Amino acid sequence: MNSQGIEDPINELVSRLQSSLHEMQLREEKLLRLNQLYSVISRINEIIVRVRDIKGLSDEVCRIACTEGPFRAAFIGLIDPDTSLINPVSFYGDEEKVMGVIKFVTGDLLNYLNPTSIVINEGRFDVCNDIENDPRMLSWRNEVLAINLCSFASFPLKMKGVPAGVFTFFADKPDFFNEEITGLLLRISDDISFAIEFIEKEEVRRLREEEASLLQSMIVSISDADDVTSAIEIVLQQICEITGWVYGEAWVPRPDSTVLECTKTWFKDEKYEKFKAISEKYLFQPGIGLPGRVWSSKKPEWVKDVSVNGSIYLRSDGAINNGLRTGLAVPIIGGDEVLAVLVYYKDIISPENEQQVKLISAVTAQLSSVIQKKRAEIEKERLEAQLRHSQKMEALGQLTGGIAHDINNLLTVILGSGHFLHIKLKDQTLKSHVEQILSTSEKAAYLTKSLLAFSRKQPIDIKIVVINDVITGVEKLLRKLIGEHIKLKVQMPVEDITIKADRGQLEQVFLNLVTNSRDAMPEGGLLSISATVVRLDNDFVRTHSYGTPGDYVLITVSDTGIGMDESTKEKIFEPFFTTKEVGKGTGLGLSIVYGIIKQHNGYINLYSESGKGTDFKIYLPVVKSEINKSKPIVETGPSDGTETILVAEDEADVRRFVSLLLEGLGYKVILAADGDDAINKFNENRDKIHLLVLDVIMPKKNGKDVYNIIREMRPDIKVLFTSGYDDEIIQRQGILEKGHSFISKPFVPTELLKKIREILDKES
Repeated sequence: MNSQGIEDPINELVSRLQSSLHEMQLREEKLLRLNQLYSVISRINEIIVRVRDIKGLSDEVCRIACTEGPFRAAFIGLIDPDTSLINPVSFYGDEEKVMGVIKFVTGDLLNYLNPTSIVINEGRFDVCNDIENDPRMLSWRNEVLAINLCSFASFPLKMKGVPAGVFTFFADKPDFFNEEITGLLLRISDDISFAIEFIEKEEVRRLREEEASLLQSMIVSISDADDVTSAIEIVLQQICEITGWVYGEAWVPRPDSTVLECTKTWFKDEKYEKFKAISEKYLFQPGIGLPGRVWSSKKPEWVKDVSVNGSIYLRSDGAINNGLRTGLAVPIIGGDEVLAVLVYYKDIISPENEQQVKLISAVTAQLSSVIQKKRAEIEKERLEAQLRHSQKMEALGQLTGGIAHDINNLLTVILGSGHFLHIKLKDQTLKSHVEQILSTSEKAAYLTKSLLAFSRKQPIDIKIVVINDVITGVEKLLRKLIGEHIKLKVQMPVEDITIKADRGQLEQVFLNLVTNSRDAMPEGGLLSISATVVRLDNDFVRTHSYGTPGDYVLITVSDTGIGMDESTKEKIFEPFFTTKEVGKGTGLGLSIVYGIIKQHNGYINLYSESGKGTDFKIYLPVVKSEINKSKPIVETGPSDGTETILVAEDEADVRRFVSLLLEGLGYKVILAADGDDAINKFNENRDKIHLLVLDVIMPKKNGKDVYNIIREMRPDIKVLFTSGYDDEIIQRQGILEKGHSFISKPFVPTELLKKIREILDKES
């Protein structure tokens, strides 16, 4: 046997041994890899149990896969629902260049060229065991080979069965990812998917619990708040304390909705006082600055770093200098209206936290309904207070109207008898006493008219008047009234403004208001009177809870006096309420103004603060009409008469006074004590009677009924109605509406005699 024959079996044996050793080595390596993977699975399961946040879990999983497992690099990314691209969550690798390659891979998803793309688009794992020769890797092959990465595999991370991310592994050997390894990696990916889904569910549950707790806490606190401003302050504080923001501010639209202004702030650290002072100087228009943009968009906005762009965040210098870096603005929306914009700040640069934005947005959404409810409650309280005030004023009006009637009957007799005495007496000393009686009685008569004016029941003579003429006509008197230490400024429009009014009563309004302003400026000041035409629209009516839409003349009487506090303003229009010393005021001046304006279907508002003066704003309906210029009537004194007059009056003293007055001038008088008595007396003397003088309100039959019955018997009969009752009752009886002659009590003898003579001399 030659040597060649001997060497062949030996070589074959050596070759077999080498082959066996290689297979053994491969099996050992495979076993080692599998053992490593089983160990990785065990360690990852421990991490899943222990770690409860996605970032922390992903970091640990990638680190274990590379340090305790057989991989050069590992990467976990989650799909961004807005862009459909992958956002890297965690990575781990030997070299910094590995991460650059991973980013390259995740950025190539839309090209559908690599395993990662297949994972996202098809929802299954995919492997590349030969990066050098795989045509799918052409676009980034050189970068990967340069760092000695030979193969990689990507596995889907699913939530609710849908791909939500990827778990990618890189190896430095080709053909690394066999069936067994990919099976184990798929198992790991499933475990990670379960863990991430569980963490997200737990986070949602935690946020809901936090939201519910925050909402419950705030709703309880807000329900105890005195007003909307206090409620917003509570929200600022509690959101900061619960969610970790260090500073909060509320930007609220002004009533005209032109700008936002900072109305409330909350912070613990006093170092933020300077930033508060800066913010309070700003006003934001829609779309300008962070609050203005959120006001316009009605959507939350997160500013990661307020120092990045001064046009994005206008107060950047102030914020940075005072330690504020990240901002979040959230609108409070009620219907289509932004009620406020809440802005929060962190003292560190912080990327957007979507969950926190959702939490705070949910809280403010709930807060909106609470604020609207609070506003409705405040508005209800305001309307109820307004109603109570109106009812109180109405009750006082009814009381004063009834009192005035009784006083007027007494004053009619006192004034009439006083005039008789004054005429008959020759002794000047006694006449002076009578004059004092008459003067005092006239003051009492004015007092009853004032009471009726307050109760809005004083008979008024409504005509078309030019408000410009009324104000300029009374201006001279007003200047004398206020004295030289007060400057009077009157501003009238060029155009005439016409209204329906009793000119005398309007002059009384100006006199009373100016007197009030004069007394409020003992050291002097400025008194302004102006008039202009305004339109009250539905928004005005809703806001102020009074008025009918239309054109009004707005008369403003302003002073720079001492002003009024809240308690004074609440009572200022009540009769007999006065801030003057005892004996220096009746307390009827402004109550008369209130009554006159109401009687003219107008409205009066008061704006005042202690030490800041007072504005009275009066609204009277404008009418379109021409003014008729009539010739003045020349009055003549009363004359005697011989006619027969039937006087029906239920007050005995008034009957006696009228009878003495008329009989003293030659008239024949027939007296009746009530309605039935008046009809009976007329039946007995129907051909003799020339005139009926009838009290409007009498027992058995009122004056109107008496007149209607008598007119059926004598259609040509003449009548004069009289009453000490208020205008409302007279109007209800239909006396003045039909143009019948009327004289109100108390009257002086000359007034009654002139009226009677005018009626008797008038042709039927």
